[in-house]
Amino acid sequence: MNGRSILAFASLLALLPVRGLKPEAETNRITVAFWNVYNLFDTIDDPLKKDEEFTPTGKFKWTEEKLAAKIKSLSAILEELDADIVGLAEVENIEVLRRLGLAAGYPYAYLIEREDARGIDVGILSRKALKDVRNSGSGRGYLLGTYRGITFAFTHWKSKLGANTGKKRLENASFAKNLGPPVLLLGDFNEDPNEPARKTLPSLNLINLIADDHCRSFVEKSKWICIDGAYANPGNCELGADAEIVRLPRMMRGKKPDLAFSDHFPVLAHVNSCDQGN
Repeated sequence: MNGRSILAFASLLALLPVRGLKPEAETNRITVAFWNVYNLFDTIDDPLKKDEEFTPTGKFKWTEEKLAAKIKSLSAILEELDADIVGLAEVENIEVLRRLGLAAGYPYAYLIEREDARGIDVGILSRKALKDVRNSGSGRGYLLGTYRGITFAFTHWKSKLGANTGKKRLENASFAKNLGPPVLLLGDFNEDPNEPARKTLPSLNLINLIADDHCRSFVEKSKWICIDGAYANPGNCELGADAEIVRLPRMMRGKKPDLAFSDHFPVLAHVNSCDQGN
């Protein structure tokens, strides 16, 4: 069975981390990150995906050595972010996600494949097992999991390449009405907060955690824009949520992001847990 071709495929696997996990925190604070990691593909040509560019004979001459170098670069940043739960966009499959999790010290990996033409999906790496993991909504969907009384949601909306993409992002946004509180939503929305689809999120009781003037996550035509972000709906829980875009100097090449890492900068958020359990 080719698991990568099954729409409803989900996987969680306890890996043997290279480094020991952090001891259980004394506090209820949970650190969460999201990062579009920019084409994390394996080197195998999947006939059901448009992934030919990322093969040894393809456009990018994508070899095992290049993949290993990318995983090393990404894992170094993930170690520095030191998040308990990480959502990742542009991941080809569960196998390559597990490799990154092993390198970065995350024992749980989750990915549910959708019908994206290129085969890029949203995945989660976590230090603790999540409950009720599922992917819902249109397009690449929302990858959801619960931990300590909170639903964590990660999404990657349709880009602006192609026709009628605004309509597709509005469809992506409309699913957020189903995110019952308490919830923390992080993602690559492919719009800044003042564009139509993202403007619907506050009307769904989702609070934008990153002020526009502090949100520079992606460069478009030499201009910094804010297409990655974080939202929270605390409901009756005192989440104490905050978030920021992390722009590490070593992730830059000149005035733009270094593509050895990604073309995006990660989002880092903190919330208080809503219960004392796991």
